[in-house]
Amino acid sequence: INQKAMEINKIDLLLHNESAIDESDACASIIKILKKYDLINPVLYGHNVSFDISFLRKIFERNMISYPFDYHYNDTMVLAISLKDAGLITIDSFSLSKMCRSYGMNFNFHNALDDALASVGLYKKFMEILKHETNK
Repeated sequence: INQKAMEINKIDLLLHNESAIDESDACASIIKILKKYDLINPVLYGHNVSFDISFLRKIFERNMISYPFDYHYNDTMVLAISLKDAGLITIDSFSLSKMCRSYGMNFNFHNALDDALASVGLYKKFMEILKHETNK
């Protein structure tokens, strides 16, 4: 566990451990949701998602459950870097909160659900930028 990351994300491990569910239950819940919506090897979307994927892979591996997601993924941070390199956006930071705020989106950052919603909002904004650029 990286102490600096815990401080940045304002995570109190003692408080977290009091309310956290068991890893195997978390894996089972993910599988149940994927089955409910008939999702087979879905592609993950997120911001700096390689971190989340490595975390998920380890949890599934520790619990001897097959990793249920596709190996492809879409990462809004990688997309932002590409858009900036192409001159399509100007940003000073690649942090999810700063990028979202620059587009008028406000969320409770470092909360899993809000981070997911923020990533979706940012992805949609970037797709608008790309669509606009390709329709010129």
